[in-house]
Amino acid sequence: GKITGRYRVSPKDDWQTVGQCALPVRGQPKTGLTTAYAPKDAEHFTRFSNFRMLHVEKPSAGD
Repeated sequence: GKITGRYRVSPKDDWQTVGQCALPVRGQPKTGLTTAYAPKDAEHFTRFSNFRMLHVEKPSAGD
């Protein structure tokens, strides 16, 4: 399987894919969040709202 990272700035924006990779073969999955690219003179804090992690079922062969 694969995992995909996406973001959007607001609910009105389209989702942007930032990366995709294979799921780990062994062990429990782990998740980390990183943020970057704040202006040099700005506070470097990030607030997440309505954060969700979703499990999407693989479509069956007939779909």
